[in-house]
Amino acid sequence: MAVLGAVSQVYRPASATLLSELTPDDRQVMVFAMYRFGLNLGTTAAPLIGFGLYQLGGDDYGLLFWGEAAVAAAYALVAYRVLPARTGARQAAGDEPAPAGSYVDVLRDRRFLVYLVATFFHAVVYVQYLSTLPLDVQASGVPIFWYTFAVAVNGGAVILLELVVTKKTQHMRANLVVAVAFVVIGAGFALYALPLGPAVIVAGTLVWTLGEIIGGPMLFAYPGMAGPAHLKGRYIGSFQFVYGLGAAAGPIVGGFLFLQLGHGAWPVLAVVELGAAVAVYAAIRNRAGGADGG
Repeated sequence: MAVLGAVSQVYRPASATLLSELTPDDRQVMVFAMYRFGLNLGTTAAPLIGFGLYQLGGDDYGLLFWGEAAVAAAYALVAYRVLPARTGARQAAGDEPAPAGSYVDVLRDRRFLVYLVATFFHAVVYVQYLSTLPLDVQASGVPIFWYTFAVAVNGGAVILLELVVTKKTQHMRANLVVAVAFVVIGAGFALYALPLGPAVIVAGTLVWTLGEIIGGPMLFAYPGMAGPAHLKGRYIGSFQFVYGLGAAAGPIVGGFLFLQLGHGAWPVLAVVELGAAVAVYAAIRNRAGGADGG
């Protein structure tokens, strides 16, 4: 599991950088929305496919694991043969070489650092629907069906609505879009603080899903537009690292809060998300393209 967890994250900076560098700046948000559409579609379909392979294998996981390995190997082959080895950011023969860059240059951009901090705390809160919410559902005695139903509604809503909403939000001020999204997500998690029941679980999930739909594509597209072209990969890599770090720390933070506060953990998490909204509103440059460090 440790090896699988490590290698499954290695591709993310390169994947996002490739996608960003092959896309014009005015299409970045929509293309990342399409990228997220593919991920969400696969995430929604995967449990059904996995269950089908489990059943086909005679209630045994062997066929499932071998099937997953075969799909991963096939994708690796296709990616190696079809995807470009280098992106449009490379210099043509005879041109001046692009200036060297490092993560130190990213750290000099103070506004982007604030963005990364806001992203970390947002990821900590966002992942709670996978960790703390099922614990609270079990502790409250609510049938687990309502949790699984709410998660399915989340996936379905994102698949159906995110591309449609992004057609509008891609032309709006980036800092306003992401900040509003964080506020709505915080409101959704705050609803979980009400006496937990089926209606609260579904309503809270629908509210923060709306926030995810509003701001998800912009949140993931912004790092590719935040700095100079030769640092695009560094900006995207730092974002992917911080987001993954927040998602990894989130269950620990949420579990600790749940042990200490029980159902009262939700207002604390909502306040954290609202703080992230304020920070990200101040951090995002609406006309991205140069790291001024301001």
